[in-house]
Amino acid sequence: MDIHYIISWYDKDTNSLVGEVKADAIPFTDLQQLFTLIANGVPGYDSHLIDQQQAQALLTWIPIVFDFNRYIYQLDCFQRLNVPTA
Repeated sequence: MDIHYIISWYDKDTNSLVGEVKADAIPFTDLQQLFTLIANGVPGYDSHLIDQQQAQALLTWIPIVFDFNRYIYQLDCFQRLNVPTA
C-alpha cells in the first residue's frame, strides 16, 4: 500500500486552502513518531493537525515558514493511485 503525504495550510479566518507541499521525503518512521500513524493496517487516509512542536521537527525535511497566528497546518494522507499507462 503506497501512501502519499502532503502538508497543507489553511487561512484561520476563511478556512481557505493557502498552500500545500509534498511531504513524501519525510521517512515514514519519523512521521509515525510525530503523528502516531499505524504501522500495520490502514495508516489513516486522514488529516492530522500539526502543532508547533511537530512543525519544528518537520523543518528537518521541508523548509516551510510556519505562521500559526494566521494558518492552520495539517498532514494529509492519501493512497497513491497507480494509473496504468498505455
